[in-house]
Amino acid sequence: MRRALSLILMLAMLASLFAALPLSASAEPSRAGCTGPKSPDGQHVWIGRPIDPWCTRGGGIVYVCQYCQKEVLEETTPALGHDWGRWDELSRPDCTHTGERIRYCLRCQARDLQTVPATGHSWGPWEVIDAPTCTQDGSRQRVCVNCGEYDVEELPATGHDPVAVPGREPTCTQPGLTEGAECSVCGMLFGSQWEIEPLGHDYQISASQAATCTAPGITTYTCSRCGDSYSIQDEQLDHTPITVPAVAATCTAGGKTEGRKCAVCGTILSQQQDTPALGHSWDGGKVTAKATCTQDGVRTYTCSRCGNTRTEAIAKTGHTPVSIPGKAATCTEAGLTEGSKCSVCGTVLTAQSAIPAKGHNYQVTASKEPTATEDGYRTYTCSNCKDSYTEKLPKVAHTHNYQVTKDQAATCTDQGSKTYACSICGDSYTETSSALGHAWGDWATETTGSCAQQGSQVRSCSRCGATERRSTDYGPHSWGEWKQIKAPTATEPGLEQRVCKITASHQEQREIPPTGEEFPAAPDGKR
Repeated sequence: MRRALSLILMLAMLASLFAALPLSASAEPSRAGCTGPKSPDGQHVWIGRPIDPWCTRGGGIVYVCQYCQKEVLEETTPALGHDWGRWDELSRPDCTHTGERIRYCLRCQARDLQTVPATGHSWGPWEVIDAPTCTQDGSRQRVCVNCGEYDVEELPATGHDPVAVPGREPTCTQPGLTEGAECSVCGMLFGSQWEIEPLGHDYQISASQAATCTAPGITTYTCSRCGDSYSIQDEQLDHTPITVPAVAATCTAGGKTEGRKCAVCGTILSQQQDTPALGHSWDGGKVTAKATCTQDGVRTYTCSRCGNTRTEAIAKTGHTPVSIPGKAATCTEAGLTEGSKCSVCGTVLTAQSAIPAKGHNYQVTASKEPTATEDGYRTYTCSNCKDSYTEKLPKVAHTHNYQVTKDQAATCTDQGSKTYACSICGDSYTETSSALGHAWGDWATETTGSCAQQGSQVRSCSRCGATERRSTDYGPHSWGEWKQIKAPTATEPGLEQRVCKITASHQEQREIPPTGEEFPAAPDGKR
């Protein structure tokens, strides 16, 4: 009995230990169906522990029954899968035999053995040993370039290849022959040829042309089989005469007298005679384009009979010159000489020539000499057009005599500075020095942390008195006494709880092992 109670107490302690671990939020397995001999009511009492995922199983929580030792895995993360290393060759395949290779998982050392297929023969080209004939079999062979094995194959006899020996059709005048047969390879004959009698001609009318007034008629007969032909001629016909009308003459073209020709073939029977052209009858003419300074004009004449026209030139008038004024040159702009142009058409008769600009004649009209502290200047003015400009004369060079005019010491947070100025010209510059930074003392506890809030520390600068603070860790809980909130039974564990004295919302619970007795425990835990 004592041993059973000790075992139960030990299992309860283990359950409390695993209950404090961060397990998944998934529900426990069913409690029904425990077969352990010490289970009082056939119910599992599960103790869960987390496990990491592995190659072939996922990670999650393993529940172990404290009575029957049954294990149930609740997976929350998938299996990792194997992390295979490189393949190692155990045996190399050849033409007819397989090989083997192996690899191992770098995580769990599982092995993967794989058969490598045989490579198969790599045959060279076929070579004929004995060529087959019409009546005899032949053979050929090939060799594997890897292992040298021979592969011999029979070539069956080709058999005769009978081909027709063409016959010859009979013609109108020549006899023919029937068709025969022979082998195209060995020349063996399979039959005889017989003579066929000539057919004789089959003449039909193939062409016919009726007789006309210019040519006789002709009829041609042609054999429908061989194309042989012959012709029979008919007599020529007489002409059919008609009158060809006369043509009247015009201003530019002659006319023709009346004639005769055949109405069927167009042959001239009586030739027409030519008559002369009449010539134009011109009017007095009209000006159709006036003459200009440079272009001739045009006078146009019209024929009163046919309306044709001809033209005659009117002489050009020539230019009417006028003067183009010149322009005097200035200091900055070029001038122009006098020219001339036509007052009618505007053509330039005498081109103007450019006169170059004169350029400025600058002279000094005002000045001031420079000193060590001020620039000087010199003003120049053109005596022709009064244009002017001023040039700057730089200060006279000297050696600066710099003296300290302002001195600001550096502090913890601000830079220091020192300003220098020249006693002659007043030129100045400033030099800066870095801030000193704080001279912090040691950290001192300002407030102590508790389970409800963090503590704080403070330190001060010995130079300027500035302060700096930082937070410290939370303090531990101040737990009260354990109090029973559920009494254990003979088969079911009880439960007790304690509360933090600082923050009542912080609580801890633990199981009370089953009593193992048939009567309930007293409220104070005594029996």
